[in-house]
Amino acid sequence: MRIFGHTRHLIAAAAMLLGLTLLSGCGTPANHPHTFSGATMGTSYNVKYAGDKENDLQTLVDERLSELNQQLSTYQNDSVVSRFNAYRETDWFPVTQDTLYIVKQAQTISTQSGGAFDITVGPLVELWGFGAAATVSQPPASSAIDEAAKRTGFNNIEWRDTPPALKKNNAAIAIDLSAIAKGYAVDEVSQLLESKGINNYLVEVGGEIRAAGFKPGNELWRVAIERPAVGSRTVQMVLPLSDQAIATSGDYRNFFEYEGKRYSHSINPQTGWPADTGVGSVSVVASTAILADAWATALLVVGVDEAIRLSEKYGLAVHIIERKTDGDDIRLVETSSRAFKKLASQE
Repeated sequence: MRIFGHTRHLIAAAAMLLGLTLLSGCGTPANHPHTFSGATMGTSYNVKYAGDKENDLQTLVDERLSELNQQLSTYQNDSVVSRFNAYRETDWFPVTQDTLYIVKQAQTISTQSGGAFDITVGPLVELWGFGAAATVSQPPASSAIDEAAKRTGFNNIEWRDTPPALKKNNAAIAIDLSAIAKGYAVDEVSQLLESKGINNYLVEVGGEIRAAGFKPGNELWRVAIERPAVGSRTVQMVLPLSDQAIATSGDYRNFFEYEGKRYSHSINPQTGWPADTGVGSVSVVASTAILADAWATALLVVGVDEAIRLSEKYGLAVHIIERKTDGDDIRLVETSSRAFKKLASQE
């Protein structure tokens, strides 16, 4: 789902959008962290931290997030990404260090996931009605999918470090960083806090979360993974989190139904169709939010077996909630990687 400047698919509580919610403990005001929040990237952000209050902190956070949005937005015509997308040549195009770093991370995960993650998938997202264009009520024609697929493919993007630049092998290619940029924003805000000597914090941008240290009272930060159910908000499990990040992708908030079948916004770049694996949500815990964000998107489309194989190969803490049909009943089946089981046992 795209995030920059477009809120058609956003719900009121941004942290619940991708299945994550922040849990606040009870206690006296002295045990409560300092908090502030705001708007960014078409969604919202929240910061909680322990220790002495920093009066200028929110201003610095807002400035950094605004700077990132100006570079990465697909809804601002003058952003770095928008100008690169409008460039219809195959020569090197200068970009910022932030943009280059995100693209490099995206390309690495695209390769590691066998193409399940792809920042060029935008034409297919638009065709299926999950982008900025109008929604659709039925699947597009196969010929239209094939035509849109000609304007995708992460291998069509090259990069260089000095000076920072990107290049298209296909001039019609465009990139959309919405499935990874929020994670990067979380990491950048986290680094800003640490530069101020704040080492106990929780940062959330549009549902992606990173926590460090402890909340007041020397307790671990806790987040809830939401049950992947349409029309309800129920906690599936609670997870302790410290010095790690978590992101969740799911198929239960942004979809349409046609002839009794659900088509979600999670497009498989290799088929051009929405993922149809029975997976309701995938949560990924990683050292950085940018990795958790991108891997959650990638693993949602590959199915349980491949998601677990990849998580074990790359040492990812992954929790999958799958729907199983028993006659007229639907039950949820949970599968976790070894790293996630170890993390959850620390409760």
